[in-house]
Amino acid sequence: MVYVVFQLLVITFCSEHLYMPSEGYEFMNNVVSLDKKRFEKLPAAKFAQAVMSLPAKERMAAILERPDAVTVVRSMSPQDLYVTVMDVGPDDALPLLALASTKQWLHFFDVECWRKDAILPGPGLEWLERLARAGYEPLVNWLYSVEFFFLIALIKKTLRVAVKPDDIDLTEARDYLPPHTIDEVYFWECKYPQYEDLVKSVLSVLFETNISFYQEIMDHAMYALDAEVEEEAYRFHKGRMEDQAIPDYYDAISIYKPIEPSEIKSPKVIDTREIVENAPSYIMVHLGRVDLLKRVVESITDDGFLDYLRLEFASLTNKVIVADQIRIDDSQLREEVLDKVFSTTNLGLYILSSGSVEKAKTILKNVYIEHIFRIGLGPVLRIGRRAKRLVDSGWLSMCPAGKDILENEWYEKLEALLERFPKICRGSESTGTKVEFFQTPADVALAESVLDTIVCIGGLLGILKIKWNDIRAKLWSGGQVLSLEDITISQLLFTAAANFLGDQRSGWLAEPISIGEWPHIFQNLRPDDVEECLRNLIEVNFPNENWKKAVYRYIDPFLENYREEMSLFFERSEVPDPRWVRFFIFKR
Repeated sequence: MVYVVFQLLVITFCSEHLYMPSEGYEFMNNVVSLDKKRFEKLPAAKFAQAVMSLPAKERMAAILERPDAVTVVRSMSPQDLYVTVMDVGPDDALPLLALASTKQWLHFFDVECWRKDAILPGPGLEWLERLARAGYEPLVNWLYSVEFFFLIALIKKTLRVAVKPDDIDLTEARDYLPPHTIDEVYFWECKYPQYEDLVKSVLSVLFETNISFYQEIMDHAMYALDAEVEEEAYRFHKGRMEDQAIPDYYDAISIYKPIEPSEIKSPKVIDTREIVENAPSYIMVHLGRVDLLKRVVESITDDGFLDYLRLEFASLTNKVIVADQIRIDDSQLREEVLDKVFSTTNLGLYILSSGSVEKAKTILKNVYIEHIFRIGLGPVLRIGRRAKRLVDSGWLSMCPAGKDILENEWYEKLEALLERFPKICRGSESTGTKVEFFQTPADVALAESVLDTIVCIGGLLGILKIKWNDIRAKLWSGGQVLSLEDITISQLLFTAAANFLGDQRSGWLAEPISIGEWPHIFQNLRPDDVEECLRNLIEVNFPNENWKKAVYRYIDPFLENYREEMSLFFERSEVPDPRWVRFFIFKR
């Protein structure tokens, strides 16, 4: 289900500027705490806004406990009610749905029953069934308020309708007519047998309340062209969604087209009249380290401008959700979308302002949020494309193991950059890693250094003499490396160093070490000697200082690991069992 709720887009890092009822709130450690007694006394409209701070199930319980629950529910924006219902679960939230207004029900169908420009009959029937369970009055109100072409399109996708020819007896005609009828004029068959009783009930309501309307619907179900009906329904659907700052798919995908700062032509025009009517009050979202955007918005005191920024973020986030075609009823997906939006916008703001809060504030007033996001998008997508080229056509593509040849830490860093929307892997195996969206130019520089390192490591690997087929044929089944797919960069380097230290005439040959010769070879593999050997290799072959630094970033941790694990054996004058030695490749 493609959808975003407007309240998800509230810039919660400026929570002190958001509309909040003066009764019943205090901020403690960035969490809204409720004074329950005063909270319960809030008027329905203010309560409908304030209650959005509660977890979904508590929110529903608090609403239903009110004697004016109907007024509260109908005071909620359609988006607020939608998120509440979906977080609770549509069937569990039926008590709330039974109190919803027709406008709110129309919004549910708009959100749930469309994929791009096509109506989905399955979800349409599911929600029609919930509507019928909510009560007779909500069903009737919806049937006479829903957009006509949507209703026709849904019926056409659900029923096969026919009429009895005038010149044929009914008894004879029943042999080939659909099996069901209400008036013995229009005969129908439900394409979804599990919803047959529901369809019969809905058609009966239409027939009993307005027979002319019923006949018009059935005539259209038979004779109207499917494509024309759905196209007309889509036109109205698109307009209603745009009124809620929710674009259609084809408009939304433009959000992923990067722009350069030079492409910003003129300052934006701020029109506070564009604020969506009945917009949700707020929802708290933790933005983590989105530091610049947070500091800038916290410095803004113009409430009207803040309202406009919320609308801009609403439109932007809606585009991302629609373009990504995600199910927004999943709270984790909602959090990820907001994280993507705010992180990438923060990066764009850094690029334009160089990190200056005052300059960034001016930029927010003159540049559309969507454009700032798309400016931040540029370097992120460029890094993603570079990472993909490295895997698809770079040196990694020539290794039997592909990117699996990288040690785990570097594999994770590359995998993050290869995601559909590239991310940065912060930290290390020793300190713990965290995969996040790019937020600052420092993140971009870090990602570039990761790719530089992997490229340079490929250059180092190119110096070694590696005969993959020979290695595959000789691998010892009792060792840590059982196949070519298990081999890593460090194992190739340590193995080549062992061969070089044993016989320099062999050069840098990544030939597996013989089990029989291991006790003799091990005497040459003191940590100091191995490290000196590898560093000499790097110094000779990498004259550029930046290249050297890139290679050392990769191998230094493994040299340290080797020293920690192998020094003890030399101190004890022991030869480690090759079955448990992970630094070298062994052969039979």
